[in-house]
Amino acid sequence: MLFVHALVGGLTTHYILKSKKQYRFDPIHLNIIWFFGVLGSVLPDFDISLLFFVKHVDHRLLLTHSIIPYTLLFIFINVFCSLYKSKKLNTNFVLMLNLVLYVGVLSHFLIDYFYGGFQLQ
Repeated sequence: MLFVHALVGGLTTHYILKSKKQYRFDPIHLNIIWFFGVLGSVLPDFDISLLFFVKHVDHRLLLTHSIIPYTLLFIFINVFCSLYKSKKLNTNFVLMLNLVLYVGVLSHFLIDYFYGGFQLQ
């Protein structure tokens, strides 16, 4: 299932970049954006590594498999970028990273809802 999540994360990143053509990023920034898009789609399943220590818990019941921390992080980064305007911080790049990461996480939860069982926590 990891490959399916990564594929969907790549597809959502492709469509986000395609829809945001007004922003021009250099190749290094584009590679980072692609990485964050795929990372977001597989990030909730990193809690599987905790199952080596705790055997009797379904990994979908842990905090990392909840939509709440990702939504709070998404809102915090958007508010921070809107309040902190600086020439040193490329806010368009940070906001794009934030968007593809969050959409990747949402795509993960959508796939889990239909195929793996997802509980809204």
